[in-house]
Amino acid sequence: MVRLREFVPRGYVFTVVGIAVGLFLGFVVMAGYYPGGEVHIQLDFLSLAVALIFVTAAAVTVAPAVAVARTAPAQALRLID
Repeated sequence: MVRLREFVPRGYVFTVVGIAVGLFLGFVVMAGYYPGGEVHIQLDFLSLAVALIFVTAAAVTVAPAVAVARTAPAQALRLID
Protein backbone atom coordinates (compact mmCIF):
# COMPACT_ATOMS: atom_id res chain seq x y z
CA MET A 1 0.00 0.00 0.00
CA VAL A 2 3.00 2.27 0.49
CA ARG A 3 3.77 2.13 -3.23
CA LEU A 4 0.29 3.39 -4.09
CA ARG A 5 0.86 6.47 -1.94
CA GLU A 6 4.02 7.08 -3.93
CA PHE A 7 2.88 6.32 -7.47
CA VAL A 8 -0.62 7.81 -7.51
CA PRO A 9 0.45 11.41 -6.77
CA ARG A 10 3.30 11.04 -9.26
CA GLY A 11 0.83 9.89 -11.88
CA TYR A 12 -1.40 12.87 -11.16
CA VAL A 13 1.55 15.24 -11.54
CA PHE A 14 2.54 13.66 -14.86
CA THR A 15 -1.06 13.88 -16.06
CA VAL A 16 -1.34 17.57 -15.17
CA VAL A 17 2.02 18.29 -16.83
CA GLY A 18 0.91 16.41 -19.95
CA ILE A 19 -2.33 18.37 -20.12
CA ALA A 20 -0.46 21.66 -19.68
CA VAL A 21 2.04 20.78 -22.41
CA GLY A 22 -0.78 19.70 -24.71
CA LEU A 23 -2.66 22.95 -24.16
CA PHE A 24 0.50 24.98 -24.77
CA LEU A 25 1.30 23.12 -27.99
CA GLY A 26 -2.32 23.51 -29.06
CA PHE A 27 -2.07 27.26 -28.61
CA VAL A 28 1.22 27.37 -30.57
CA VAL A 29 -0.20 25.34 -33.45
CA MET A 30 -3.43 27.34 -33.55
CA ALA A 31 -1.49 30.61 -33.49
CA GLY A 32 0.59 29.35 -36.42
CA TYR A 33 -2.43 28.38 -38.54
CA TYR A 34 -4.67 31.29 -37.53
CA PRO A 35 -2.36 34.24 -36.78
CA GLY A 36 -5.14 36.75 -36.09
CA GLY A 37 -7.64 34.36 -34.54
CA GLU A 38 -8.55 33.92 -30.91
CA VAL A 39 -8.31 30.65 -29.04
CA HIS A 40 -10.70 29.97 -26.15
CA ILE A 41 -10.75 27.05 -23.75
CA GLN A 42 -14.12 25.70 -22.72
CA LEU A 43 -13.42 24.97 -19.07
CA ASP A 44 -16.45 22.74 -18.58
CA PHE A 45 -15.31 20.35 -21.33
CA LEU A 46 -11.70 20.55 -20.18
CA SER A 47 -12.63 19.71 -16.59
CA LEU A 48 -14.82 16.82 -17.78
CA ALA A 49 -11.98 15.44 -19.90
CA VAL A 50 -9.49 15.75 -17.03
CA ALA A 51 -11.89 14.03 -14.62
CA LEU A 52 -12.45 11.19 -17.10
CA ILE A 53 -8.68 10.80 -17.56
CA PHE A 54 -8.11 10.54 -13.80
CA VAL A 55 -10.99 8.11 -13.23
CA THR A 56 -9.95 5.91 -16.16
CA ALA A 57 -6.30 5.86 -15.10
CA ALA A 58 -7.23 4.96 -11.53
CA ALA A 59 -9.67 2.26 -12.62
CA VAL A 60 -7.20 0.65 -14.98
CA THR A 61 -4.13 0.74 -12.73
CA VAL A 62 -5.30 0.25 -9.14
CA ALA A 63 -6.75 -3.27 -9.49
CA PRO A 64 -3.61 -4.83 -11.04
CA ALA A 65 -1.39 -3.00 -8.57
CA VAL A 66 -3.36 -4.34 -5.60
CA ALA A 67 -3.30 -7.87 -7.05
CA VAL A 68 0.47 -7.75 -7.52
CA ALA A 69 0.98 -6.26 -4.06
CA ARG A 70 -0.83 -9.26 -2.52
CA THR A 71 1.43 -11.77 -4.32
CA ALA A 72 4.22 -13.24 -2.23
CA PRO A 73 7.70 -12.35 -3.57
CA ALA A 74 8.74 -16.02 -3.83
CA GLN A 75 5.59 -16.83 -5.80
CA ALA A 76 6.18 -13.91 -8.17
CA LEU A 77 9.73 -15.08 -8.89
CA ARG A 78 8.80 -18.72 -9.47
CA LEU A 79 9.15 -19.91 -13.07
CA ILE A 80 5.87 -21.08 -14.55
CA ASP A 81 6.07 -23.76 -17.25
